[in-house]
Parts: sequence; structure tokens; C-alpha cells
Amino acid sequence: NHLVREILGKRSNGDECMNQPIRVLIVDDSAVVRGLLSKTMESDPELVVADSVMNGERSLA
Repeated sequence: NHLVREILGKRSNGDECMNQPIRVLIVDDSAVVRGLLSKTMESDPELVVADSVMNGERSLA
């Protein structure tokens, strides 16, 4: 995944969180899109979907 590689490339080598997966919050009003994004991201061992919500208000709760 190009985006993941780009993000990981920006993480500093001395950072102790380098070995931890990147936690992602998915926000979309479509349950179908949230599901597809979740499945796609969960297939990458360097990503963890922390949560999936339907709008910005819920993402801040």
C-alpha cells in the first residue's frame, strides 16, 4: 500500500513506536464504504482499524 509506505517513511528511525501498527479511524456516512475500507486496511499488518463511525461528531465522541 503506497500510502502506508509513505507514512512509514516519515516516521523517525529512533521512534519507539516504529514497531507498533498505525491506528486508523474510519469516518464515512456509508456503512458499505466503511466496511470496504476496514477490510482493505485490516489486510495490512501495519494498520489497525481503531474504530469506524458514520460522522464527524461521533468520531470526536
